[in-house]
Amino acid sequence: MIAKIAIAAVAVIALGVGGFFIFRPAALAPSPDIVAPPQGAWIEVVTPRVTERDASDAIVRELASGDVLAEGAVIASDTGAKANIHFPDGSVARLDAQSRIAIAETRFDAGDAGLRVRVRLVSGRVWSKVMSLATPASLWEVRTSNTVVAVRGTAFGVAFENGDSRVTGAERAVAVAAVDPETDKVISGSEVVVDETQTITVRTRDISEIKKNPKRIASAVERTPDAILREQWIQDALREDQKLNERIDILRQERGSDTGAREALIQEQQEAFINVIRARLEKQTPEEKAIPVEEETPAPLRIDAKESVNESEPAPSGSTASVPKEPEPVSRRLVIEMSGGVRTLAEGAAVQMRAFLVASDGTRRDVTKEAVWRVIGPIGTMDATAVFHARLLPPITEVGEGAGAIVTTWKDALTGIALTGTTPIFRVELTVQEGPQEG
Repeated sequence: MIAKIAIAAVAVIALGVGGFFIFRPAALAPSPDIVAPPQGAWIEVVTPRVTERDASDAIVRELASGDVLAEGAVIASDTGAKANIHFPDGSVARLDAQSRIAIAETRFDAGDAGLRVRVRLVSGRVWSKVMSLATPASLWEVRTSNTVVAVRGTAFGVAFENGDSRVTGAERAVAVAAVDPETDKVISGSEVVVDETQTITVRTRDISEIKKNPKRIASAVERTPDAILREQWIQDALREDQKLNERIDILRQERGSDTGAREALIQEQQEAFINVIRARLEKQTPEEKAIPVEEETPAPLRIDAKESVNESEPAPSGSTASVPKEPEPVSRRLVIEMSGGVRTLAEGAAVQMRAFLVASDGTRRDVTKEAVWRVIGPIGTMDATAVFHARLLPPITEVGEGAGAIVTTWKDALTGIALTGTTPIFRVELTVQEGPQEG
């Protein structure tokens, strides 16, 4: 059931299946916007810089954690840069430094947890950690110009450099076939299985011979040399895979089945995405950060938004020098108070939200009516008085439960500087009314 939970990030707009995020400028009125969640891939930038490129190799945008990746996107990592591309079922593609990958297909069906992923490694290295695919129609495929790897639940690495494709198995087995670079079609009869102890290298210069004798590819399979296993990108990937496998084992024990573990992992993946979006909403640019009180420069953001930032006290009578006004407390953060403080709400509940500016001296000012309110996740709506109404919305109406959070933004009318606050993630559950018992 949890596998069907869908979570949306509001205060951002998701364009298309995947699409990209556009942060909205803060308005000064509550809004009940709900935006559909991405059902494809999103990126976690481990080490910058990672960019999206167009067909001419021009930079479309520099990527940040939480950006959603559309089908057709080409992702490039700079020297020293690394990124994880996450998928809704918990599968992940780990992009190494100086690598480039094109996303041909990324689709997830929340109804049956079916996943279809097809990527092309243009250059560099990518590690795939694939959950056991839930449906016969599910697919995970990594292709280079001369090789294609297809799996249903495993971990493996693909490196493509100077016309050589190297596939290294790590968990279970993968199916590898040679591809004709001229036609981009699989060479019939060239399929071979590579297990968790093996590596295969397919060289472009050997393709003509493989076309004549497809079975020749089997001779390229070898036991993985220790030198390959010691490569840093493989060591890093194996370490992360071990952590994920340990987490899956815990979920399997808690839920009592592989299906239960899969559902829990999908939920955790959705909550991880929410946390990334919350962090982005809370992040301030250097210009927006409050200036410490002890600095001589006047702080641009004050508790009293009606008061002039540069206002000073008049000089004493008979004095020609002005006396600077004592610095006022600076607004450091925006916090949300949620009446009841509960982590789980029954559908139909109404909860009053209040937003407070907290100053450097600990004083607070209620800005509930001035703030913009947003709901992260299809779990309800906010009304004009900042009351949250718990209500399961499509696509999780029939699921019976959902997770999300509330985000609020307050904007200084004088300076235009904004602060953002969020609640912890909480749940909304359908309450089933029991009928009268028969006597």
